[in-house]
Amino acid sequence: MTTIQKITLRVATLLTTISLTQSLCAQEYSRLDACVDFRINSAIIDEGYNDNNQLTQSVEELINTISNDPAAEIISVEICGAASPDGPAEINRQLSHARMMALSDYLRRRIEIPDSVVVYNDKYIAWEHLAELISDDPEPIKHKSSLLAILSQDNRVGYDWLGRQQDGRINAIWSLDDGSTWSELSRRYFAKMRNACFIVVCIRRVEPTPEPEPIIEHIPEVDVVVEEEYQILDTQPTQEHLTPLINIKINGLEAAALIANIGMELRLTPRLSLDVIGRYSPYDYFNHARKVRVMAIQPELRYWWGAPLVKGHFIGIHVPIAGFNVQLNDKYRYQDPNHALWGVGISYGYAMPLGKSSRWGVEFTIGVGYMDITYDTYDGGCNGRYLNTKTKNYFGPTRLGIDFSYRFDIKSNSKSKTSPK
Repeated sequence: MTTIQKITLRVATLLTTISLTQSLCAQEYSRLDACVDFRINSAIIDEGYNDNNQLTQSVEELINTISNDPAAEIISVEICGAASPDGPAEINRQLSHARMMALSDYLRRRIEIPDSVVVYNDKYIAWEHLAELISDDPEPIKHKSSLLAILSQDNRVGYDWLGRQQDGRINAIWSLDDGSTWSELSRRYFAKMRNACFIVVCIRRVEPTPEPEPIIEHIPEVDVVVEEEYQILDTQPTQEHLTPLINIKINGLEAAALIANIGMELRLTPRLSLDVIGRYSPYDYFNHARKVRVMAIQPELRYWWGAPLVKGHFIGIHVPIAGFNVQLNDKYRYQDPNHALWGVGISYGYAMPLGKSSRWGVEFTIGVGYMDITYDTYDGGCNGRYLNTKTKNYFGPTRLGIDFSYRFDIKSNSKSKTSPK
């Protein structure tokens, strides 16, 4: 049941109660409701966004109802706000509350509403509404039944990448297809969850017509025994953690240049990963005057749009560190003076699955940055003499790769091991 449906149910209960208890006058009721959508990370009502122009029409209708009928009176106003589940939990709480108050301010600037009749419902994340969207979608989403089962479990507790508590349903959804299902939910439904709604109930008092006095018949007393059943609910929250994923990879371009390399990437959060690649090339090319001898490591922190390590665009910040002994012609040879070069750079890339496999993938990366290079220069001959030492500030490409990877799901692999009895 969605937030708006729950509000409607409470309003219906209120109307029924009033109608049963009225004695001095008859009453006529009218109910008006509307919702407003918000842009991502915003609590500002934009009447030009989506169908928000209907909000203005609903408010004008309510104003006309109140102003044209002196006997009309507002007896209940309920306002709720909600946010989509992407983003930090605390930010989402602030957004849902801010959206609720933005709609409240919008109404109360246009209509005089007593504080005593206003009820606020800060929903935070309308998981029921998301389940409704998934159920009603004519194009079924992958893992539909699993998603609906997860969304119905409101006692889950999980943690984000900083160890802060969040709704465990987020972690559980991320564990489906390593984040691909989450990305599809974001594309289809999350925009429809960023909203605020209101329901206004008005009453119009009407003088009743006299009714004949009821005939009271004697009803014999009957002893009634009511047996109450109590059900003990298990409210112990279940803790969920983000499934660890690791990619083992090689850079195909460097391998083609006969530079041995291997890399590892670890998913840290739903958006962040840590990539580390090492390189080693101890040999000459064809003769002693052609060599690219390197020993290097390059860690990189990445931010993803999509499913980390699986599919999507990313940007990264990397730190190249390398020792080198390089000769590309017969004249000179360049070597680090017993300490490695270092630098910093930014990169952009895109990853995707390789074929139909859920494990193999390919990644395209390019990066630029700065490196502080100090090097000794030697004659190009065999065991050539030392000439000088220079320092260079380098700006340019710092990363280029077509990486082929194989992905390990640590949690999935561990499930196959049985514990000793």
